[in-house]
Amino acid sequence: MTGCQQCGAAVSDGYVCGGCASRLAGDLRTYPSLAAEVWINVARLNRQGKRTRGCGDRPLPFDWDASVVLSSVDNTITTWARDVAETQGVALAVPSPRPRASFVGPMPLLPLHTTADVAPWLAGKLDWLRTRPQAGEAWDELGYAMRLLVRTVDTPPVRWYAGTCGEPTAAGPCPAELYAPTGAPTVRCGLCGACHDAPARREWLLAQAADQLLHAGWMASALAALGTPVPVNTIRVWAHRGQIAAHGTDRQGRPVYRVADVLDRVRHAA
Repeated sequence: MTGCQQCGAAVSDGYVCGGCASRLAGDLRTYPSLAAEVWINVARLNRQGKRTRGCGDRPLPFDWDASVVLSSVDNTITTWARDVAETQGVALAVPSPRPRASFVGPMPLLPLHTTADVAPWLAGKLDWLRTRPQAGEAWDELGYAMRLLVRTVDTPPVRWYAGTCGEPTAAGPCPAELYAPTGAPTVRCGLCGACHDAPARREWLLAQAADQLLHAGWMASALAALGTPVPVNTIRVWAHRGQIAAHGTDRQGRPVYRVADVLDRVRHAA
């Protein structure tokens, strides 16, 4: 009797319990639909803001991050599928993600041409794979790959508020609000096409907010919107330790802190 290498439950016939095997099998069977959604992101057909690009840059015809994730997940699934197939004496007709040793002796060739074919096939082999010594490694890698795929589908790209464009136009200052991807050196206005320096925008906005007094919750939200995320609990811990000082309270009796003081603490911690 041993403990499941995933959840610790008692296992008498292998290294991973049946419950963990069932959950991962269900995840693998969702691969075709999840991959299709990721391909929408790869083709830049989503509406989550991934079309934003820097000034002077030629836009990529695909979402590089989503493409890398899908390639990594595909490699993980097909690698483990081939390991299972080779051990069981079956050859899979899918491109190998890495060089493999030559097969010894004749083996039946399964017509599984894409990862969308392979993932459900592998799901059906997990009850066998959980009895193998490499089960823990397989569950770690396959489980992480599927969680990564789900996050890629569910999580929109992080953007921060870069203020109003303000570029002079024939009708007056451009009123469009700008949102910049995290780490982007520039941000382009979607209305007038003007290009703005993203770091300079962020520093200007933070300077404008320096003397504002906010409670911890609003402080965390405001700084995140300006591209400087700070967990609300971190702000409260700093206050408890006396590393930032409260400047009175708001109408609900919550202590309020000066934005500049929190920013100074962020820079000191960095």
